[in-house]
Amino acid sequence: MVLALGLYLAPAGFWKRMQGLEKGTSVATISQMDPEGSAGQRFAVLQTALRIVRDHPILGVGLGAYGLANARYNPALGDLDTHNTYLNVLAENGVPGLILFFALVISVLRTVHDTRRRVRRALPAQAEMLRWLEIGLIGFLIAAVFGSQSKLALFYVYLALLWCTSRAVRAQIPPASPAAVPLPFPLDRTMTAVDRRPGPGDPRSRPA
Repeated sequence: MVLALGLYLAPAGFWKRMQGLEKGTSVATISQMDPEGSAGQRFAVLQTALRIVRDHPILGVGLGAYGLANARYNPALGDLDTHNTYLNVLAENGVPGLILFFALVISVLRTVHDTRRRVRRALPAQAEMLRWLEIGLIGFLIAAVFGSQSKLALFYVYLALLWCTSRAVRAQIPPASPAAVPLPFPLDRTMTAVDRRPGPGDPRSRPA
């Protein structure tokens, strides 16, 4: 029902793209398959972005300045975006910026994953919730290949939500039972373990 409603309300641009995919089975060139030029434009943007990265590998062109750089390197494209989060971060912030971006994402993903594994027996409902949150982040990272999400506030809000939820769930882990902790033998003055269990001649060892 929801799918049918979504198809009914889909904009005209959606059906144009579907027609282009359908033509891809019977034509040989990109221009024939994609009459609106979307695929060819993305390829041109990709080439321009790689040129920008080659010329500015360390510091990039500056946060939020990719559109200006794209227009300077390829005036025919104007200030188009990269349509790729990772390439956008690399072009604007250089290799160090991309490393920091991946470090942030991987640290959150690892925290959620480790917490989920720790609580899957003691707190199965919370572990299931963390599993779906983890899947959501992975899906977001896959979608980021086809769009620029690095400057969306929602992305960082979601990362913060995952980290805070993971810490809150970890705080709910029940403490270990004191009976499960082995008690050491008492030590004498020479720091030698003393066995105080009753021996054969000890009255405490006789049956009642």
